[in-house]
Amino acid sequence: MLEHVPDPPRAFAEMRRVIRPGGHFILLTPNARHWLLALNRSLRWTRGRLVGRFYDRTEADTFPAFYRANTAAQIERLARSAGFERVSLRFIGDPTYLAFTEPLFRLACLLEQVIPRQMRVHLVGEYIAA
Repeated sequence: MLEHVPDPPRAFAEMRRVIRPGGHFILLTPNARHWLLALNRSLRWTRGRLVGRFYDRTEADTFPAFYRANTAAQIERLARSAGFERVSLRFIGDPTYLAFTEPLFRLACLLEQVIPRQMRVHLVGEYIAA
């Protein structure tokens, strides 16, 4: 969900405000270093048509993506600044992003095996409120 946040410092500060000390903040968000996200950002002008074709939903159901908190370094900086301590931050692969056809899915499965860990498609983090 962090890709849709226009003002990450404010959002992290608000999350910290509402989470009691010792409470946990769990995140799952796309990794901006993954090749598919780079392609998505470069094809921004086609997004509405592609979403309708591949995901069977209208352009109105597609929310703006800013990618302002979508690298490990950005998340770490924002979390520390807001008063969170990292429990874990992992890079997780997911070939289902290309599950439109069986050949694309198989290609994605192969790619997930060879891309560097830091470039896997998802960032999954757990932070604790200090």
